[in-house]
Amino acid sequence: MFYRYIFVVGLGWAGDQPWINVTKTYAICLVICGLSVGAYPLFITNFWALTIISSVFGVSYASSYSYTPAILMELMPIDYFTIAYGFILLSQGLGHLIGPPLGGLIFDLTGSWDLTFYVGGVWLILSGLSIGIIPYTRNRRIWGKGILLKDLEEAESNKNSV
Repeated sequence: MFYRYIFVVGLGWAGDQPWINVTKTYAICLVICGLSVGAYPLFITNFWALTIISSVFGVSYASSYSYTPAILMELMPIDYFTIAYGFILLSQGLGHLIGPPLGGLIFDLTGSWDLTFYVGGVWLILSGLSIGIIPYTRNRRIWGKGILLKDLEEAESNKNSV
């Protein structure tokens, strides 16, 4: 748990550097997070392996706190940022509300918790793959007609270089 807070700050710092693509890094972190969730049943009897998997989960999950706002700023005009971030938090809240009963239903149907972890891992991996295609789309604007932060920064840097 302690590592997560360190990595939230560390990933936030790295996301501000010009050498990192926040969207691709977030996608990779989500895939790693999904793999770690899916690995829990395989190593549940080994304490040290479980500790390592939990640390990997915490580090990779920390990226959602650091990178979600930065990705939104690339996709949305500044005027709509609060609305978009609110929708993301609403979606996460619904997932947190629906996830545990769905996991319990899977346990009731199968008699084992293993499938619950596999399903959760698959959804995280699919989420990472979905985020991973964003940098390759042509029109990255999702909503609104205002100027994007990255376009504003490009215009200012071009104006300063002339």
